[in-house]
Amino acid sequence: MLSLKMRMTLWFTLMVLLMAAMVLVFVLVINANAITDDPAGRLVKEVLSNADSVEFDHGRFEWDDLEAYKRGVYCNFYSSEGELYLGAMPEGVTVDLPMEANVIRSQTVDGQEYLVYDSYVDMEVTGLWIRGVVSATDRSGLMHTILILTLSIVPGLLLIAVGGGGLIAWRPEPPAGPETWAQGAETPGPGF
Repeated sequence: MLSLKMRMTLWFTLMVLLMAAMVLVFVLVINANAITDDPAGRLVKEVLSNADSVEFDHGRFEWDDLEAYKRGVYCNFYSSEGELYLGAMPEGVTVDLPMEANVIRSQTVDGQEYLVYDSYVDMEVTGLWIRGVVSATDRSGLMHTILILTLSIVPGLLLIAVGGGGLIAWRPEPPAGPETWAQGAETPGPGF
């Protein structure tokens, strides 16, 4: 039969393992169901966010609120005629698709598939094309970051909890005898 210390250590180790497993399962389930983590969803969201932020004042575009790169999505801003005003692209990638509003398309460059999404903002006086590009295999979304952090932190916390519990349980106990009883306390009976 196992000693009391060994049973306590095993019990707490199993409980910490169970909690760690539940956290990992929870994170994996959330990650599998996260719609916002897919590259196509982020692509459309970032392009439309830029489209909502477009301002045209006094014959000029205000570029301060527009983001050329965010969360793995590269955005380029073109005139109505297709002239590039501002933007960013992955190194070595050139998208040669014609502008087509509100359609997700793909293009392969050097064996890597990229998703492309265009949106046209009509400003009455002029217009602005916004083209977003993201790698089809990009996983730089929030859930990917949470998954990586969870998979790296939880095992470390588990080791600290098990190691600390083992140190506490296996530390030598002070002797239990008359010299350790509090003054004025009753002495234990014969069954103690």
